[in-house]
Amino acid sequence: AMLMENRGILVEELQESKTQVLEQVLDAIVERQKKAMDDGNTKRQVTATLVNFADDNTQSELVYAVGVDNARRRVTVAFRGSVTNKDFAQDAQIWMEKIDNPLAGIKGQPKTIRIHHGFYEYMYYNTTSGETRADGVTPKSKYERI
Repeated sequence: AMLMENRGILVEELQESKTQVLEQVLDAIVERQKKAMDDGNTKRQVTATLVNFADDNTQSELVYAVGVDNARRRVTVAFRGSVTNKDFAQDAQIWMEKIDNPLAGIKGQPKTIRIHHGFYEYMYYNTTSGETRADGVTPKSKYERI
């Protein structure tokens, strides 16, 4: 269902030369899902929702998607693989940054966690468009809590 709902947007965003391949892939996925349903495999209902997809500044910023499945209590974050020189430069920053754990108040959670420095910079610092947090001082984080 999610594929069909977003099919038009996906096709519209791609270059015309890639549209035919995308349409074939989407058709194959939809057919496979229909076959699974016809075979009586109806156990899993689709409950996931794509809540954000960012690819506005693909040459200078991180390309990612965030999906939420409330029924399974899961959040999935997907990042595009490295394509640009900036991506490879961020990847090379392999040391870990220590940050406050947003879940520290939950029993058994540590006070701090570590995050790859390259992802840390992409997620917590200003974008190339100049976006900052509301107070104009603290680092930017689009998703403080999901």
